Amino acid sequence: MKGCVIFNPFAKGTRGRQFLKFLSTYSQEFVLWPTDRPGHARELARDAVAAGFDILVAAGGDGTVNEVINGIGSIGAFAQIRFAVIPIGTVNVFARELCIPFDVAKACSIVFKGKEARIDLGQAQQLHGNNNVSHYFAQLAGAGFDSQSIRLVKWNLKKRLGPLAYVLAGAHALMRKHDLIHITGPSFATSGELILIGNGKFYGGKIPAFPAANLRDGKLEICVFPKITVFKALYYGWFAMNGAFRATKDVKRFSADEFRLTCPDNIDSCLQVDGELALQLPVKISILPRVLRVIVPASQTSLFV
Repeated sequence: MKGCVIFNPFAKGTRGRQFLKFLSTYSQEFVLWPTDRPGHARELARDAVAAGFDILVAAGGDGTVNEVINGIGSIGAFAQIRFAVIPIGTVNVFARELCIPFDVAKACSIVFKGKEARIDLGQAQQLHGNNNVSHYFAQLAGAGFDSQSIRLVKWNLKKRLGPLAYVLAGAHALMRKHDLIHITGPSFATSGELILIGNGKFYGGKIPAFPAANLRDGKLEICVFPKITVFKALYYGWFAMNGAFRATKDVKRFSADEFRLTCPDNIDSCLQVDGELALQLPVKISILPRVLRVIVPASQTSLFV
């Protein structure tokens, strides 16, 4: 086993301190490569594949996870790499989906003692300009109010306040005009001010926004919210604080393996993937069945069969 840990050295809080403590413990088994800027984890993942590592570990939040996955995918190396997660970031939605414990010592042990499972990945492809531009996502994607909020997140506030920075950005976005996003699939066509796309069940932490989602079913789950108002934001936020999700009657749900998102009224409208801004609309979104080899707790492998 030849492994590389790509980690965010700026991760703060208890998990960040725990991870730094365990670095020396695992330094003999794994090469440790720190990131030093946004996008660096993607570059390091490509370098790690070229160097012959067969296990890549993303130690950070969902942004680090997404960058490493896209680094692997950018050179077509999903088949040769096993991927693992140590959650030390702000929200860690994908780690929660994989049942990875937030205790750093236990998460590290899973890298050695866990089992491999193959799961689906989402892929977004930009449909204007350079048609070769694409982006993979492990957990979720979103457009409209969702991506507008992420665009407004202040980096310094995120480091200081953690998830609260997203709440503040969402409140700011509520005061702005919302883009109307059109979605067209094989058997549906509709529009909304917020469109959420789930590969896994969870959104924004432990909110089960996509209860029908399955990481191995070859489908993406879609929630279309026609209007986002202050009242509805407060309604959703009330349940979200308790780790629940309660949609209003106008929310539409679909499942599909391929569809398109467009926003004719705003050429700057973006798609977010795994909590990071990725591509401008229009985009085609599709599912790649069981392409990612992930290491999960041995006790949870029945969930990924």
